[in-house]
Amino acid sequence: MRAIFIFIKVDLGRVKEVADKLIEVDEASEVYSVAGEYDILAKFYVSDLEALGEIIQTKVHTIPHIRETHTLITFNAFKTPHIKVEETRDRPHKYAPRLVE
Repeated sequence: MRAIFIFIKVDLGRVKEVADKLIEVDEASEVYSVAGEYDILAKFYVSDLEALGEIIQTKVHTIPHIRETHTLITFNAFKTPHIKVEETRDRPHKYAPRLVE
């Protein structure tokens, strides 16, 4: 799995509405409101670049009130929390990261 970060600009006053739609995307693991040039930062896990293209075109760009996106593709993770990808009760899909204690 590869982590992908997408910076998103949305229409004024629509951050919560867009964030609510983003968290419904199975591959989304984290969604934040942020200050600065963009309004939202979303983290996704994808199996390959073909899957990334599909997610962006069919699941992200189709959300109303998104004006612009900027995608960052990760290569190596030098430090991350210990994450085990498995199904959980509150997020039952294979892309759900869960902190391992």
